[in-house]
Amino acid sequence: NIILIALRGNLKSIGSTTSASTGLRLLQGLRFSEVTPTTISVAWEAPLAPVDMFVVNYNPKTHGETQQVIVKGDQNTVALTDLKPGTEYVVTLMALQGTARTEPLVGSVTTAISREEAVTPHPYGRTTVPVSMIIEASVPEFSGSGDGQVSNLTVSKVTSNAIELSWMAETGSYDYFIIKYRSELGAEDETEFSMPGDVLTSELKGLSPSTPYKITLSGISGGRLSEPLSIIAATESLDNTTAHSPSTEIAKPENFVVTNVTSTSFQLSWAAQSGAFDSFLLTIKDVNGLGRPLRISHQADQHTADVTGLVPGTDYKIDLYGIVQGQLSKPLTEITRTESELDNLAVSDVTSGSFRLSWTAEGRFENFVIEITDSDGLFKPLTYTLPGDQHSMDIPDLPAATDYEISIYGIIHGQPTKPLHTEAHTGT
Repeated sequence: NIILIALRGNLKSIGSTTSASTGLRLLQGLRFSEVTPTTISVAWEAPLAPVDMFVVNYNPKTHGETQQVIVKGDQNTVALTDLKPGTEYVVTLMALQGTARTEPLVGSVTTAISREEAVTPHPYGRTTVPVSMIIEASVPEFSGSGDGQVSNLTVSKVTSNAIELSWMAETGSYDYFIIKYRSELGAEDETEFSMPGDVLTSELKGLSPSTPYKITLSGISGGRLSEPLSIIAATESLDNTTAHSPSTEIAKPENFVVTNVTSTSFQLSWAAQSGAFDSFLLTIKDVNGLGRPLRISHQADQHTADVTGLVPGTDYKIDLYGIVQGQLSKPLTEITRTESELDNLAVSDVTSGSFRLSWTAEGRFENFVIEITDSDGLFKPLTYTLPGDQHSMDIPDLPAATDYEISIYGIIHGQPTKPLHTEAHTGT
């Protein structure tokens, strides 16, 4: 915390408090185990620096609402319960320290199918009962394992638009291999292609930057499909190379708009001519420099984005780039502030010379400021500055039988939020 106090002679002002952070390291080692039809155990590597808490969001990949679990900062495991059998879930992990937040770490896992729901695999179709396995997310190399002779599916090289794969199989065991991959961030169609049975490497090209992809490998022998191997790998950010600086020769998207702003989310939309771009890149940054920037990639036919997990009462700079053959357009830029969850200002315990104020607040407020004036303007206004974790205060030494106008606002990143107002009347 940083406290600023003004001095004039022997007089000292009330301190103004703010917080600053040197930033958080990226989380690593997201993995899943103990998979059942309705539960999954999630674990990750404990960060070197202490954090206040971890936020785990999870939702079915194809539909359903996002659920959230808060984990204490000294823990690095959590069990997800009440899940649906045979359903693929996308799991997102973030760490919070003060107002700083890490970049999300994303993985996916499929719950097992219950005995009542399991079916016999068709000889020419995909096996319907998934293999229980551990999946590593957003680290440079990934390995998967499954039953059968295909093994050690590994990501050997990653760039902003390509991923190289390799795997192991007994010579002559398979006629060919089927590789499927799909972005974990949106409704992008799954891509599928085949490789000859004597080839044990492949490269996925034309991918979007800063995007996690789920990759599945199966072998085909005599028309039969082997048990699939799956991994998740994330492409690098365009920021890792100077070859992708914005180009004035590429047209920009149009009509960039921010709507449906809440305390922790907003929606983005834009327009672009059909076929003008290969994909889009969104970068979202706290203008105060706290937390890591969020980067979201979208395919060329996607012109909307829902951004969640934001900090209440925070100004965000949002840049939208169009991408053509790996080159960035000049960005369209918007700045918006998430709403502050300061609510339910109430007056209670009223006497002839005092009353009590209380309120609710959601988010990391640095301070609250209360201002009280009598309706007739006969007395000196009162101002109180309180710490951000205090949600009530007794106001003493007031004149009796007097009407008062009361306002309260919060301070986040040194900026005031929208005030709440109420009135009170002291007894006789």
